[in-house]
Parts: sequence; structure tokens; C-alpha cells
Amino acid sequence: MQKLQFCSGAQPVMRVFKTVLYKQEVMYVVLVHSPVNDELLSERPLLTDDPNSVCSYRGGCFIWRPEAMCGTHRCELVLRPDENQVGVRNVVSYPQFYVWDHVAVALHVDRQMLNFHSARLRQNLKYCSRAKPSIIPRYRFDDFPEAKAILMKLCPKTPSPSK
Repeated sequence: MQKLQFCSGAQPVMRVFKTVLYKQEVMYVVLVHSPVNDELLSERPLLTDDPNSVCSYRGGCFIWRPEAMCGTHRCELVLRPDENQVGVRNVVSYPQFYVWDHVAVALHVDRQMLNFHSARLRQNLKYCSRAKPSIIPRYRFDDFPEAKAILMKLCPKTPSPSK
């Protein structure tokens, strides 16, 4: 979408925007922009094809290698601002907990609007079952029939989803 709407057919540029650390979550933010804005956004490092990086960019494809998908941890993050790094220290006095990581994509479109065709969005919409272990209470999660009813109320002209 962005390639056609904002990049005049050229490949969009991907850059490392930031990493955000929460108590039990790590969010990697990737900035995507048109090559026209290279100079404006050049202070952010390019996303490269580094096999040791959590996020990389190879042959026009974004690659994410999640790290936090392993069991529980008894660690805490140690900030080292003088070295512009973060480390980990084992702590035995804390209870075990899971650490999640995910990627957020920030699209730089200046003052324009990125347009998505509703049929294409609907075609790519899929229902996800509740995860185990669940991170939200059961009453806040819609099962498939409830989710389908909400979708049909919001988009009555679209075909009924089967999955």
C-alpha cells in the first residue's frame, strides 16, 4: 500500500525508531517512510539485514525474530544510559513472570492519508482464539459467534465470516 501511495513505486525505507521497555513487555518500533523523506528521518538508523537483530529488513521483506517467547524469567532490566544500552540481572527474590515482546510499525505519511480498500481489509480479517494462558479475563474476550455478530453489525454488507 505505502509503496504505491507514497513511494512512487519505490521500496519504502525502514528504520529503527525506538525500543520501549515496560515491566513485562518489550516493544520494538519500526519507522516506515518514503525514500523522499530520507534526509528528514536520517537521524534514525536504517533497519538492515543483521542476523543478530530482533528486527531486520531483507529483500523488501520485514523479518521479526521474537525473543520473549521462552518460559518464565527471574530477571530485571538494568538501564545503562551512559552506554546507551540495557542489560539484564538475575534476581531471585522476585516471583517468576512472563515477558512479552512485539513490534509496532509507525508509518510516516506526512499530512496524507493511507487508504485501504475495505474489501481487502475484510479479506484479511481472521478470528483468533483466546490464548492460553489468557492475559485478559474471560468476560472481556468474545468467542467466534459474538465476534461475528459484532462484525456483521459494523459491516452489514460484507459476507459472513466462516473462520
